[in-house]
Amino acid sequence: MLTKRQTRFYVYSVDIWRQSDLPPAGADYGKYSLHASGVACLFISAREEDRPSPLGRTKAIEAFVMDRFAFDLTVDIRDADVLHLTAGPDSSPDVGRWFAVHGNPQRHAWRANRQRVLAKGCPIPAGAS
Repeated sequence: MLTKRQTRFYVYSVDIWRQSDLPPAGADYGKYSLHASGVACLFISAREEDRPSPLGRTKAIEAFVMDRFAFDLTVDIRDADVLHLTAGPDSSPDVGRWFAVHGNPQRHAWRANRQRVLAKGCPIPAGAS
């Protein structure tokens, strides 16, 4: 359950998509299905001004740039889930983008009451609409 402070700052909403079948032979990923909708989160974008690319952003100095999402501890999120950023502040250019989760969440349960995942921009997964 979100605290008062988290409610104030968790202004983005995402839909969580999860792989629903095994990938076909020779493919990395199978089809995805909607797992959770309208999940509140904190989104911290690792903005890149130098070189945007279709599969994520790279900075001139760093090889990879990962965006961060923070969720309540009750949210079921895993490695290889795909997030669709569906709502956020009006000025956010990231609303409507898709992100692939990389790695399992880091849980901060004692005082923060949150879990954090790293994600990178991705194309729309098979089965998603």
